[in-house]
Amino acid sequence: TNPEPRTGARARCWVWLRTSGSWTTLIGIMNPTLFRLIVLAAIALPLFGAVADFLFPTLLSPGLSQAVEAEPVPKAFGSTTGLLLLGTWTLACVGGVVGLFMFRPWARTLTLWLTVVSLAIYPLLGSTVHSWLSSALVESGAMAWGAMLAFAYSEPIKSYFQRKPREA
Repeated sequence: TNPEPRTGARARCWVWLRTSGSWTTLIGIMNPTLFRLIVLAAIALPLFGAVADFLFPTLLSPGLSQAVEAEPVPKAFGSTTGLLLLGTWTLACVGGVVGLFMFRPWARTLTLWLTVVSLAIYPLLGSTVHSWLSSALVESGAMAWGAMLAFAYSEPIKSYFQRKPREA
């Protein structure tokens, strides 16, 4: 027996999965709802990864946990200036993500530049140690972040960020 025929975006996604489609086919099924899900995944996955090591401390060996505790506080967290800069950067990131979610014209550029600035900030944050679970979630979030940026600059999502003329 044949299953019911699929329609709409769900059908296009199913066809892409069945035929091992290409990047251009994946862009073809992209819509605002799917883009917003990717934005949420890009934020939620790393947050879950950060929480995972606190919820499941036994995922790290005792020796590794002790070594992490013995590390000095990174310079960025040890000064008021560093904390203010990190706080400003964090608020800008939140604003950029909210702007992407709401398809604001400035959000793509802001988020792209914040991504570049993030790479410069990483050395100030010091060493980090993650469990396998946390690493998997953080890396998946990084991939979702990259996909989010790529889709934001590709059609059909790109058109949602265009300025719309105001009605008089």
